[in-house]
Amino acid sequence: SDPDVKVQMISAEAPILFSKACEVFITEITQRAWMNAEENKRRTLQRQDVSFAAQRSEMFDFLIDVVPREEFASKKSVVREDGSVVAAHPPAISHQPALSVEPQQQPLSAQAVGFSQQPPPQHQQSPPPQQQPAQPQASGLYDPAFQQYYAQHLVEAAGFPQPAGPTPEQRTAYYQQIERSQMQWFQRQPEMGMPQAHLTSSADNPQLLQMHHDSSSDVKPDTDYEDTAKNLKINKDTRVLIQGFTGKQGTFHASQAIAYGTNVIGGVSPKKAGQTHLDKPVFGSVKDAVSQASPDATAIYVPPPFAADAILEAIENEVGLIVAITEGIPQQDMVKVVQALKTQSKSRLVGPNCPGIIAPDACKIGIMPGHIHKRGKIGIVSRSGTLTYEAVNQTTQAGLGQTLCVGIGGDPFNGTNFIDCLKIFLEDPATEGIVMIGEIGGSAEEQAAEFLIENNLSRAQPKPV
Repeated sequence: SDPDVKVQMISAEAPILFSKACEVFITEITQRAWMNAEENKRRTLQRQDVSFAAQRSEMFDFLIDVVPREEFASKKSVVREDGSVVAAHPPAISHQPALSVEPQQQPLSAQAVGFSQQPPPQHQQSPPPQQQPAQPQASGLYDPAFQQYYAQHLVEAAGFPQPAGPTPEQRTAYYQQIERSQMQWFQRQPEMGMPQAHLTSSADNPQLLQMHHDSSSDVKPDTDYEDTAKNLKINKDTRVLIQGFTGKQGTFHASQAIAYGTNVIGGVSPKKAGQTHLDKPVFGSVKDAVSQASPDATAIYVPPPFAADAILEAIENEVGLIVAITEGIPQQDMVKVVQALKTQSKSRLVGPNCPGIIAPDACKIGIMPGHIHKRGKIGIVSRSGTLTYEAVNQTTQAGLGQTLCVGIGGDPFNGTNFIDCLKIFLEDPATEGIVMIGEIGGSAEEQAAEFLIENNLSRAQPKPV
């Protein structure tokens, strides 16, 4: 815990620590290679330009930050089948900033930092490769060139083969394996899965199989989810369900939506099924609401730990538009939601962590203030919530008004992006101009700009954006 002691330890024992660290590193990557053989095979097939540089760098960080000093002394060198012992020798590096020990202070002994006073054993070296990698002039342990050298040198010393890119046959087999895993996952969790009609394997679809064969591993197969963008066109006849109806947030925003004129047909609250709330019926589940009231859209005001299940329940029951207002949904949960979205063609998700969607003077699904909106001719899409209101207010004051306003949210895993909304605006004859508001993080804005260059500027009369 004493900073001075740490400085002395690093300065005095760095050669011993590093020598033993190299032995530990070789042992760790060897053990991980055997334990993660299937995972390594999957990663090799997943990317044609596969590279283990990041993985090796991660293991190097593990060595520096995680492995206790006590374990260094107990680790042994890697012994190959032919009896030779593998050991690595570090290149000369200069640490920045350099650590020095004051003259009046004596460096700590090796025993004081957890090692015996005996110098590191000299191991028999394995036959050197014909061409040794050049040692870079690194400036520190975390210098990229330094890590690259060690990644190559130590892995070659341990006898790992360099991976080659996957063949088309291997890539096709990989996609089929992924699809089988997804189908098995849905079968194990039927309450969260999709109807079986949506779970078709590429082995039964020659066109999809050929697409997997010709495409790279980074390109995902097309689905019908893009066709659900038409569900964003809400109007005064859209029948809206509220999930989390009787909670504080659900009650407040449902009452605001009803006052605005939204056609709210009821809500979901499992513990209060059969009751009425805000003079609207309360259903025990989305399934009951769909069978009894046939909603076109649903707004989700469910707390974060349960919001993903609420979204999946709406997807399973094929509600056309799902607006997830909830903020703070775990990203691990949203990965499952996005996976479910891509396997179906009935439901469109807006959000999560978004203000919602509104067709001025017709339908409000979300938390936006209705009084600043005015029916007009500008389409607005935004990742930011409050800037959405600012754009709405300014277009209203300028007498332009809005055709449709969509807050898509800023979370990394969402259901609707800029391009989905821009397609609607470009195809809508009532929308004469577009306001798009981005936010820090990601490349969604750049992708939207490329889309507009290809699909808007090429029009006879491009719409101003």
